Amino acid sequence: MSKKLKLILDANAIIELFTLEIWDQFIELVDVTTSDSILNEVDFYKTKHGEIIPIDKQRLNRIVINNPEIEDLRNIVELFDDFFLQSIHEGERGIISLLNANKYEDDYKLCAGDGVVIKCLALLDMSERGISLESVLNQIGLTKHLRGHFRDQFFRDCLKIGVRERIQGVNLRR
Repeated sequence: MSKKLKLILDANAIIELFTLEIWDQFIELVDVTTSDSILNEVDFYKTKHGEIIPIDKQRLNRIVINNPEIEDLRNIVELFDDFFLQSIHEGERGIISLLNANKYEDDYKLCAGDGVVIKCLALLDMSERGISLESVLNQIGLTKHLRGHFRDQFFRDCLKIGVRERIQGVNLRR
């Protein structure tokens, strides 16, 4: 049997899995970690008919919680310029700071549908530590049609932009 994928999930990926009605299958097939502040953002999802459904927080109890230390967060603040930092939500700063501090096992990959978060990976020279939701679902056999920001092409495009910005020193303190 192959090893389970190990993922660090952003709130938008968790919400998308509920929207697709595959969360319970998904959590059986992967190991998931995130931070408390990410889970605090996961309150509801919309059905394809526009109905707003509250997320039962008990269904999230298999997620392993890892929270950053103040020093981890301080290091991120010192790396990115103020303007770019404003575009990174609190929960995202936490999971990015833990990655930067090497506090996740090497086989954990960040899965997000937020371009800023994906760019952070490239700015930190950690592109290999990320994966699109589309790739994850294909690997575990839960292939679904996804909105653009969860697809491989969007993920690759954001990484390319982030690499270019890292080379140019954009969004980074020098």
